[in-house]
Amino acid sequence: MLKKDNKIVNVKIANKTEKQKIMNYLDKLISKWISERKNEWFTLKTLLDFDMGQHYDWRKTDLQVLYENFIKTNKTEDEAFSLGGKEAGKLLKETVHKRQENFDTKKEYLRKYKLV
Repeated sequence: MLKKDNKIVNVKIANKTEKQKIMNYLDKLISKWISERKNEWFTLKTLLDFDMGQHYDWRKTDLQVLYENFIKTNKTEDEAFSLGGKEAGKLLKETVHKRQENFDTKKEYLRKYKLV
């Protein structure tokens, strides 16, 4: 649960099962992060880097569907990656909000979270 009052934006994915898979994947990454780096801030990027190394590839994760959804709407690969990343960030925020622990958050260039 987020400690600060933040608006949760619903990400509309046609297949609710895919959305839940993404949120489960993000929840797993959060759990891994806080078990090893409890007092450190994290972003979507740091979670992915932590899980897969700096050269992560969405094709190897449940986030791939976000990218593919934008490709299907005739976005370029760069646009699809950028827009998919924004959607993934919104899903991370929703995932953090649904967890039982309290998290602080702050917006810099990227939104950061930390277990309180």
